[in-house]
Amino acid sequence: MLDGNRESYWASPDGVTDPTLTLDLKPGTRFDVIRLREYLPLGVRVTRFAVDAEIDGNWRTLAEHECISAQRVIRLDAPIAPRRVRLRVVEAPVCPAISEFALFRAVAPVPVPAIVSTDPSILDVTRWTIVSASAPGAEKLLDNEAASIWVQPRPTPGTPARVTVDLGADTLLAGFSLTPSRQVMTDAAPPKGYIAETSHDGTNWEPGASGEFSNIAYALSTQRIAFAKTRSARFLRLTFAEPAVPAARLAIAGIGGFTAQR
Repeated sequence: MLDGNRESYWASPDGVTDPTLTLDLKPGTRFDVIRLREYLPLGVRVTRFAVDAEIDGNWRTLAEHECISAQRVIRLDAPIAPRRVRLRVVEAPVCPAISEFALFRAVAPVPVPAIVSTDPSILDVTRWTIVSASAPGAEKLLDNEAASIWVQPRPTPGTPARVTVDLGADTLLAGFSLTPSRQVMTDAAPPKGYIAETSHDGTNWEPGASGEFSNIAYALSTQRIAFAKTRSARFLRLTFAEPAVPAARLAIAGIGGFTAQR
């Protein structure tokens, strides 16, 4: 579990489904990131677990989550230097098999470069304006800055997240793009699916596309969604019903549009 070999693992005895694993740390060891992995050839076994740290002689729970699976990364608010750290398996159908229990100190963040495209079909969003949005700060969607994120509370049934954009002039629109946040965010996720509509007057709307983004929660790459056919539009409205994974907030770094390639 500590040897860096993904093919080796520690397992509790058969029948012991709630083991505790404690690591003694060298004095002065500081960390703010914890990474856990299960040995997946034996299947996903841990269904709930907790991580604790012994600080000044007292144990304090750092995190409690469901499922470790291929990888579970826990980020703390600030570095700590405990005497010991332990993994507690709270629930598991069979004895757990853990292939890694690792601690890290995060490096200082670096500036995120602006989103720049050389594709001539990409539309200039700096000419767009926000008409309405379900939460404040939607202007961040149009600033071409990957580091600025539009965040709003998790959408609920009947109250989806929504943003309406004025393209500035009648535009031949072939589709839209969405860039999720590429920063580490606590309890926030990109949208799972979308409904895209277009309009000439901002009142009468035509469907453009609907569906789910492909692997957006983990790939964190820009999603490019094409309409069935290019259409003339002045306004674009995007609706998001739920986050891609369970989270208290919805987060999007940017939206854009493109015309047909020549």
